Amino acid sequence: MKKLIQIYKKSTWMFLIAFALVVSSCSKNEDLAVVQDDQNLMLKSATILTPVITYSVVNGICGIQEQALIAGQNYNAGNVVVSTTPEGKLLISVSTQGGWALTGVHLYVGDKALIPVTKSGNPIPGNFPVKTSFSTFQSAVSYEFNVADFGACFVVALHANVSKLDEIGQVLQSETAWAAGTRFVTKGSWATYFNYCVVPCIPPPLPTSNVCIDWDEDTAWGGTAVGAGNGWWFYYTGGGSQTIWAGQSKNAGSVVVANGVATITLNPGWELQPGSESVKIQGYNTLPSARPAAGQFTYKGTELTVSVGNFTYYAIHLDVRKCSSWE
Repeated sequence: MKKLIQIYKKSTWMFLIAFALVVSSCSKNEDLAVVQDDQNLMLKSATILTPVITYSVVNGICGIQEQALIAGQNYNAGNVVVSTTPEGKLLISVSTQGGWALTGVHLYVGDKALIPVTKSGNPIPGNFPVKTSFSTFQSAVSYEFNVADFGACFVVALHANVSKLDEIGQVLQSETAWAAGTRFVTKGSWATYFNYCVVPCIPPPLPTSNVCIDWDEDTAWGGTAVGAGNGWWFYYTGGGSQTIWAGQSKNAGSVVVANGVATITLNPGWELQPGSESVKIQGYNTLPSARPAAGQFTYKGTELTVSVGNFTYYAIHLDVRKCSSWE
């Protein structure tokens, strides 16, 4: 296949309509790809959503970062684009150009220290958690994951098998390819990875003239570090603005802890649930081994600016809601 998709680099960052039309017809072929499912994205907790492979134009994306797809160390075979959505999804899309086509993809996303490598530090793509092989040449593939399964920043290592085709689809050249970035080792393998930091998507303001008649209520935790135990929770550590995750995957706002004071900011459309204890905060120097009971936290109230003292970790629990139906 030739250029079925191009990703604009500077302005729109939208897939070409022509690609959407062609891919729509391609998606009718039930034998497009063979995917090894039941795989964890990270070696810890992140999971692949269903469907793993999507062939559609993605709207409403933000935090876009593009890396070249380098084949055989010397050829620009396409692009790899990472982005997020207001619904809390992480999108990783691969597209080819210049007559190149995909025959397989190996993908790792997460902590760099957990990437499968040899003793000398060279990556082992065959051991990456996501492995996709194609029975026919493909020009694009996208993967969708939960942003909440990752920290604020992580690495992406994408390896692909690509072939260059002539005008009648005959193979002229076959190469391995990597998403451009930093080399794993200075000598030997030219394999590369790149860093990505999540940029929260802020949804547009809700109408102010209507009256809400139905609310979706959620439990939320502030911070980008994943807490231990069976129950999901996040905690704040380090510094700077960190996301408030509602229902595990919805971006409800942000929190900053500085000089012993926690400042909470809710995104447009989100608010605290009615009640006298919708905000609960506890500081720790040693993390709990499982999700703590918020009802026993030191601070319980409704303030969005709270003096919390100086600790290494903070558990910040909120009861929040967002309007789901307007009158």
